[in-house]
Amino acid sequence: MKIGFDADGVLYDTEAFLLKYGVKHFREKYNMALVNPDGYGIKEMFNCTDEQEKEFWTKHGAKYLLTHKPRHNMAEVIQQLRKEGHEVHIITAKGRSLEKGIGQIVQLLFEIGLKIDGIEVDHIHYCSNKNSEQEKLDLCRELGIDVKIEDKKSNIESLKNVTNVLCMTTRDNQDYVDEKVRRVNNADEIYAQINKDSSLKLNRSNIFTKFKKLSREERENLTNEQLIEYYKDLREYYAALPFDNEKLDRKEQNFKVLAATFSAAFHMKYHPKVINQSAIPEENGLIFTSNHLSSKDILLILYALRNKPFHPLGKIELSEGFIGMLHDAVETVYVDRKDKNSRREAINEMSKLLINDRNMLIFPEGTHNKTGENLKSFDGVSAVYLSQTLNKPILPISVTDTYGKNEQPIIRFQDPYIVDEREELEDANEYLKEKMNELVIKNKHEIKMKRLNRFFKR
Repeated sequence: MKIGFDADGVLYDTEAFLLKYGVKHFREKYNMALVNPDGYGIKEMFNCTDEQEKEFWTKHGAKYLLTHKPRHNMAEVIQQLRKEGHEVHIITAKGRSLEKGIGQIVQLLFEIGLKIDGIEVDHIHYCSNKNSEQEKLDLCRELGIDVKIEDKKSNIESLKNVTNVLCMTTRDNQDYVDEKVRRVNNADEIYAQINKDSSLKLNRSNIFTKFKKLSREERENLTNEQLIEYYKDLREYYAALPFDNEKLDRKEQNFKVLAATFSAAFHMKYHPKVINQSAIPEENGLIFTSNHLSSKDILLILYALRNKPFHPLGKIELSEGFIGMLHDAVETVYVDRKDKNSRREAINEMSKLLINDRNMLIFPEGTHNKTGENLKSFDGVSAVYLSQTLNKPILPISVTDTYGKNEQPIIRFQDPYIVDEREELEDANEYLKEKMNELVIKNKHEIKMKRLNRFFKR
């Protein structure tokens, strides 16, 4: 099949870049606020002039083309599609790419950026912004494109009658509905839809032709037998998606190097105590869940699990600067808790890691617990959902923040367990909280007894 990818909005999450840099740029330079976060492009988002839009891209264009990362797993999906014999085209209305002089620079920077990001395609076609609908339509006809992945609503409208269109979900098009157009939320769903189409074309059956993801409401209407069968298919679906094991092996080697470096220094300074470490199974595909007291928690867990690489679920802010480089080195899964699309994508990424026998670390409380209570309320049900759907063990952890003089930080492990496929997620979450609370109580008791012993020895 011949597959056409748009660049801005499909290969790259352009909205995220505009929100990240546009808000500061227009506030500081023009005292302008974000008008419409769900608008298409800088003009709709900030209600700016053509000149102000041009000025923004003159300042930030190179940064966008060279440093803004593609959507997660996009390079792997495109590589796999080409391995399977599909012909991949990029058809993009890249701003100013056809202007004399500057256009060659824009094209060069874009293609360098693709190489940096590991995205290799068969052909790249540039269109003008002004007439992108007609030019993309003409190119799809001329090239015989079988599937086009787009995000701009007007382009989708013009293309839907000449080729199969997959609509990549963005803020701007989230309410767009058309029976001729299928929606995709990430690179993996692009792969699944294309694999389904090509298999049906050849009268072949596989997991992509028979499986459809269901919402929580839809799952609640299934019988126990249907639900068990659905989860079985879901696991097969995730296992069939492109996954770069070599890349993850390198990331986990990075983890071991970082862990060895930090653990030696951490041990010398704090002499942490690890309790019930024997509860950790030899096999992988584990969901570690820990309470969250301070930024040192991750170092204490790293110390205890230095030979058991894991991938943390972390807030999107951790992706910035030097800390972001460290998190990227160990393949942290980032999430913007205020964005439902980001939460959904985080579940998708964690599911793929776990189904490929990689370990996850989740802090169910979400943020540091400063309440004085043993545990805060849990922020979502991701840990128990992953255990239930993927048949993977949860291993509860409790850490202390006793780093003062004459103190010793403690990390305590609980025996692993798997959430039953028929259990209500809220009940499963409450049970997890009870197990973690038991660990917190045991740690607090041990700290109390140590302090009493020191007091009476004076």
